[in-house]
Amino acid sequence: MLRRYHASAKYKRSRYRKKQRFYDFEQLHPLEHFEVDLKEIYDQSTLSQETIHHAQSIHIPPYQWTAIDIKTRIRFLSYSYEKTFSNGLAFMLTILYFLRMLGIEHRLTFQTDNGEEFGGKSVDKLDYLNRQIFGPLQTKLIHIPKGKKEWNAFVERSHQTDDNEFYIPQLELCQDVKEFFWRAMRWQWVYNTKRRHSTIQMTPMEKLLTFKKVPKYVAIFPVTNLDTLGANINIFFPKINHSTAGNVLTNDQLLITTGNFL
Repeated sequence: MLRRYHASAKYKRSRYRKKQRFYDFEQLHPLEHFEVDLKEIYDQSTLSQETIHHAQSIHIPPYQWTAIDIKTRIRFLSYSYEKTFSNGLAFMLTILYFLRMLGIEHRLTFQTDNGEEFGGKSVDKLDYLNRQIFGPLQTKLIHIPKGKKEWNAFVERSHQTDDNEFYIPQLELCQDVKEFFWRAMRWQWVYNTKRRHSTIQMTPMEKLLTFKKVPKYVAIFPVTNLDTLGANINIFFPKINHSTAGNVLTNDQLLITTGNFL
């Protein structure tokens, strides 16, 4: 259609061409090490004003939460209206429990930047999260060095694909939020099972199946609105004192009153 009318689609080029973090891929298990990041959907450098206005008029969530397995490129998505630590924690824990439900028992790693939605810059808070929350679940949260966004190059590059193949062509087609979530779920499925990845020369699901047999619905992680989960995050912590957990989760500035984190 575009060629017929000599038109060109808007296309976003990647800004992340610096050397990325080195991984020992031979030693990594599939579904073991995830780069996690937050994407702002209403990007004026990417979307037209008309598209942004339409998205806002039907109340499409402005934030996309993304996790990509660097071994297979399987991706998990969720959305929210708020950019909070509670939502970031809910996203990572939802992925963790989803994979455990599918029989993935090995140790997991979530790699994020130093944004407050992932725990911020406090070394003490990161230590607390690993000791009290992620550690008992055989998982580790790590932060990349400040100013080194290229260390999360895989997830950053995947956001460019979101813009070019999902938001730019499909956002204005959504009639309401329900349709948006349906399209987002379908996009996640297409990315994981239908779209051939240029680097691995196959789809992420095909790559995963070369290593181990897993249920195919690993590719359809539930794309949800995290705000509800974030508001009720205490259900994820049956072994942690509610007063302590509450202080961590309800206030992103006041960290943990049981430690000297201010």
